[in-house]
Amino acid sequence: MGAPSSPFKVLAPVDCHRDNRGVLSLVQYLVNLHRGGGYEVVLLHAMAPSYLEERLANIDLRARELADSNLIRSLREAHIDREIRPRMEELKGELVAAGLDEGSVSVVIRDGDPVDVITQAVKEERFQLVALQRSCRSPLVEAVMGGVTSSLLLRRLPCPIYVVGARLWDGVGQEARLMAAVDGSPHAMRALEEAAAMARFMGRGFRKLYICHVSELLRKVRGDLVFDPEKLQVEGDAILQAAAARARELGVAEEALETIHRVGRADEALAQAAQEKGIDILFLGRKGATALEEVFVGSVCRSILHRCVEPTVALVG
Repeated sequence: MGAPSSPFKVLAPVDCHRDNRGVLSLVQYLVNLHRGGGYEVVLLHAMAPSYLEERLANIDLRARELADSNLIRSLREAHIDREIRPRMEELKGELVAAGLDEGSVSVVIRDGDPVDVITQAVKEERFQLVALQRSCRSPLVEAVMGGVTSSLLLRRLPCPIYVVGARLWDGVGQEARLMAAVDGSPHAMRALEEAAAMARFMGRGFRKLYICHVSELLRKVRGDLVFDPEKLQVEGDAILQAAAARARELGVAEEALETIHRVGRADEALAQAAQEKGIDILFLGRKGATALEEVFVGSVCRSILHRCVEPTVALVG
C-alpha cells in the first residue's frame, strides 16, 4: 500500500469482453481510502496475439507474411476504434461517475500476452498494487488453459496482486474483516504488514484483523513427516505471537487482533477460517523461503483462489 503523502497508483487490467464490476468496485473503494495523498488509476487492456491470428486465418495463408503491413495495422486500429476504445472509455466513465477525478484515470491499450503486458507495465511504473478481476473458471479449466493470475504468481512483481472476490466493494467498508496467513516466512510477514497498512487506511471502517497459522501434518518441504501435536502447537503459538507483536507495532490495536491456529491442509483450513469469520480480504504471501517451497506456496494460493470466492485475495510478494 502506498504512503498517504505519495500518489496511490493502481493498475487495473480489464477484459473488454467480460464483466469488470468487481475490479471497478475495488478500485473505487481503494481510491476513496487514499484520496488525501492523490491517486492514479490505469485501466489496461491487452490485445492478445490471437486477434490478428483469427483475422489472418480468414484471409489467406500468404497474408500472414503481411502482419506488419499497413493493411493489418489499419485493421487493428479499426478494431480498437470500433470495439476496444469505446468500451475502455465506458469503464473509465463508470469510475468517474462514481466520484473519481477524470484526470486521474487513464486508459492504456497494448498488444501482447496479458501476463507479459501486465508485468511490463508494473516494471515501467511504480504501482502500489494490481487489481485483477476473478476469472470464475473451474480448477480444471484453469489447470489446462492457464490463467493470468496463476501465471502472475510465477512472476516477481514488486507490488501486491489483489484478486477481487464476488462481494462487491461498494457494499463493504463499514466493518471490514481482514485475515493474514502466516507461516514464519518473510513473505508471510510482508502479507501481514500489507494487512496492517490496509487496516490503518480503513480507519473506522476496519473492525478486525485475524492472524491465521495452519500447521500442516505432512511437511513435504522440511521433511518432517512425524505428527507431533505438542510440537505443532508450540511452533504455531510462537509464529502467531511474533506476528501479533508485529501487527501491534504497525498500529493495530490489541482489541482488533485475533489469532487462529488450525491443523490440516493449508488451503482447506484457510478457506474454512475465511468463511467462518466472514473475511473481506485474505492476505497471502506469494512465495516460500526456498525455491521448492515456492512451488507449494504457489499451489496453495491457486487452490485458495478457487475455494475462497467471496473475499478478495491479496497476494503479497
